[in-house]
Amino acid sequence: MTNDGLPSARRRGMVAAALAALALALPACGGDDGEEPRQGGGVVEITCAACQESPTDPFLQYNHDLVERFNTEHEGRYRVKVVQNQYAGSNPDRAQYYQRLALADDLPDLFQLTQTELRSLVQTGKVMDFTEALDQDPEWRDSFFEAAFDSLRGDDGQTWAIPEQRDAIGIYYNERLLADAGVDAFPATWDELDAACAKVKQTGKACLAMDGDWTTLLMWANLIGTDPDGAGFLAEGVAEGDYAEDPVVVRATETLKRWHTDGFTNSDAFSGDYQDAASAYLSGDAAMIANGPWMVSTDIKGKDARKGLYEQTGYSASPGYGADQRGVIIVAGEGGWVSGAQDEREQEAVTAFMKFLTSREESLEKTAKTGAYPPVELDLTAGERKSLEPLAGNLVTEAAELPHTYPHVYFNAPSGFPRAWKNLWPAYVKGELDTQEFLSRLGSDATSPTG
Repeated sequence: MTNDGLPSARRRGMVAAALAALALALPACGGDDGEEPRQGGGVVEITCAACQESPTDPFLQYNHDLVERFNTEHEGRYRVKVVQNQYAGSNPDRAQYYQRLALADDLPDLFQLTQTELRSLVQTGKVMDFTEALDQDPEWRDSFFEAAFDSLRGDDGQTWAIPEQRDAIGIYYNERLLADAGVDAFPATWDELDAACAKVKQTGKACLAMDGDWTTLLMWANLIGTDPDGAGFLAEGVAEGDYAEDPVVVRATETLKRWHTDGFTNSDAFSGDYQDAASAYLSGDAAMIANGPWMVSTDIKGKDARKGLYEQTGYSASPGYGADQRGVIIVAGEGGWVSGAQDEREQEAVTAFMKFLTSREESLEKTAKTGAYPPVELDLTAGERKSLEPLAGNLVTEAAELPHTYPHVYFNAPSGFPRAWKNLWPAYVKGELDTQEFLSRLGSDATSPTG
């Protein structure tokens, strides 16, 4: 995920393309699919600003291929036009870019945002509400996992986006590096993790690959979520800002800091750049990294990975405070498909596209191509499970039996949290702030109206 909570592919997958005008083309006449023609006739054309071809980002490439299949399926009725957009992937200026388009009444009909970016954009009043479309098709609405829409809803029950995926986010580990350090298996408890990291350090390798942002906060969430009293903080408390008053958060924060001061992390663990954490793991210089299933196709099987890394990689749920208290982060609604369509016919076409991309066939296709699991419930056959990436599939199966599942910190955090964390975390680890000062300022800055 990105500096604002998106997966690694969104970080790495930006294509250097010129901005195109996001104007709707006039529809052409047609309609040979046997359905009743729309009032006013003609093909309804909508624009997608997250569907461009990409040789580096499997998510964008999947979206591009998805559009081609949709256009074929709905030929003569609906058509999606792909517009080139340098903000199709993650970009720190993406939220401001779409804010400008909203103010100009020029939002694309289809694009993707994180839930944090979405919160600010809905204030413009230019974002489509999917509630009516979902309610009109209960079968479609009920196909989604419970809570898949929680972070994408408005204060009055609006549904501002259709979730992109639902993933179990675990910890990748290099079996060979652990074995070289004398560690026989991935640690089941936090005490075992400490002992394993001390052994890995003795070999000259980093134990935990971190970046000061996404991967670091995944481990913070694991430390909090595997405490029996921690789920409430990740679900609600993180939005309130009283971080210094929560003993679970205090303990997790001090543990996370100690891993840095004990020398268990890579040297560039404060950069705020996911790629620094990824490079440490991909090069074989770090034994573990927390990240989602998309990292397999985008990185671990990529050209920048050390030869044989995939074969040496395992994927596990988080250790716990006891061997029977392990847990896993479940991301549902972390990001979503958003629409700026205001015309009734265009909203109808957008809804058709959303139903198409969340269909069983497309859900399986996306998982096969990207490693990310869908937000809709699928009763997979044995053959279907076998065809999917085994690292992620095994974790999904394991997650169903774990005592603790919880969201990532970004899931319910205030919009100012990412910036506040990145600004304050390095100073805290370097000893410029004590724990109470750090958590008090983090809570205050994260919930500040100015971010």
